Amino acid sequence: MAYLRISNTTLAARIGVLGVVLGILLAWTPVAGAQPLNKRPQDRSFGSLAHSKAPKYIPTLEQLPKKWHRTLKRRLGGLKDESEKARRSSLGKLMDTLAHQKKLSKGAQFGERNGLQALQVVNFLEDQIVHEIQQSRGAWAVAALIEQVLDSSVGESRRSMALWILSQAKHSDASTLLLLVANSETGELRRQALRAMAHWPREELDMHLCKGFAKHSKDRNWQDLMGHRVGAHGPLSIRAGSLLIPTLRLMTVSGDWRVAGQALWIAKGLAKERRVEFLVGSIASVAVGVKSGTVRWRILADICRELREVSGRSFGLDPRPWQAWYQRVLAGELELDARDGKEQRTVVEFFGLGRVSDHVTFVIDGSGSMDGQWGTGGKTTYEEAVNQLVGYLDNMGEGMHFRVVLFADDAKVMVPLQKFEEGTSARVAAIMLKRMPNGATALGAGVELALARNKRDARRNKDSESDAFIVLCDGATIEGAVWARNLIAGGDFPLGLRLHCVQLGRYPAGAMKALAEGTGGRFVRVLP
Repeated sequence: MAYLRISNTTLAARIGVLGVVLGILLAWTPVAGAQPLNKRPQDRSFGSLAHSKAPKYIPTLEQLPKKWHRTLKRRLGGLKDESEKARRSSLGKLMDTLAHQKKLSKGAQFGERNGLQALQVVNFLEDQIVHEIQQSRGAWAVAALIEQVLDSSVGESRRSMALWILSQAKHSDASTLLLLVANSETGELRRQALRAMAHWPREELDMHLCKGFAKHSKDRNWQDLMGHRVGAHGPLSIRAGSLLIPTLRLMTVSGDWRVAGQALWIAKGLAKERRVEFLVGSIASVAVGVKSGTVRWRILADICRELREVSGRSFGLDPRPWQAWYQRVLAGELELDARDGKEQRTVVEFFGLGRVSDHVTFVIDGSGSMDGQWGTGGKTTYEEAVNQLVGYLDNMGEGMHFRVVLFADDAKVMVPLQKFEEGTSARVAAIMLKRMPNGATALGAGVELALARNKRDARRNKDSESDAFIVLCDGATIEGAVWARNLIAGGDFPLGLRLHCVQLGRYPAGAMKALAEGTGGRFVRVLP
């Protein structure tokens, strides 16, 4: 867009200019957020978005490498100069440093020393500039950054960085600016605006995202974006959430379990009453799809599990009792979440996890600690895990597709992908019990091997691909919650995949909880 310079006289004037420009843009833009992302290769990805927001470490200046102390101290001091020209000069140099260090910080994910140091500088500078914006004297900085965003002659990475800083500061002008950019720009700047919206729960921004998602619900990038908005930042407003319901209902009956699974994840962002309305309204069509073989059984199981969590009742997988119950709720005869003591009990499967899917990859701990005694029955923890695994297979019966991955110091596929049939349980038990528990607890190796095999086998036969993992661990893992969040945030992680995790014993379970919570699965802790 053409270069637009905003007057620095008053903050109100800047807001007015942004409002007028946004109004003009909205008048000719058919639907906010409706521009497709697949016109050009550079428009195809929003970048990495985690469902769960990882804590951010903010170092002090003294904690940074010494080579930065004098330079950054001088430039930060320049932000308080009496001359606005000097302040702007210091801010410009800090933004240049920030943009450069941002590029270098990508190496941090690989454990590179320079990348880790760059990440510290990035976190420090972002915090310092945001703090300056939020001060009462910070109007000049807001004006300078807005000018950078709107100046098409400035490099796109610099404009994107300025936009991100403003949105991080949650400045009132930034909300209008994000909408302006999302409706008028293309490429990286527009993607940055949409990413920032997903990090900022605000009704006008949610409305923009929901309209865009309704238009492009088949786009993996929009699914990822809305999944992050809901998973990391909680419920949408009632008005914004209402825009999603028709689209989400269509997604739940998709023949692609990833799409249907992501719809249920995004639906967690609906207000409680609207979410129940959506789930009950979808259950009948999903059940029909399951019966005809076009929809995965897991989707129906997920809907019923979520209704149980909301209502405290359990009517199984038959839609009719749920529909009858909801009619009584609407008539005022029952409270939405009242528990009358007459609810049906779910079948206890796999350490109380329940029947989560009929297409499962089991990721089982085979480390040395699994050789300890389980309860008072004389079995080891590992033997009990095998017993629970076999019980799950027997109860699911024919039609069950599964594989078993065992992890300790490394990981190994003990039982390759196959369909349950007569004699399967005995063969699985014999294979698993031939191996004695030993070694460390490399959870990451097990999960990553399971993901790789699932992806490989899906290329051969999508109908047998696992749509859920059941992960069991009895000790402290080598990996932590940050590893789990990064794994889920990766662009290759299949949206809609559920990881249900069972932690045996009282050991810390940061990674296990993060895997379950970040994918919409269940986390269960079981004590012997």
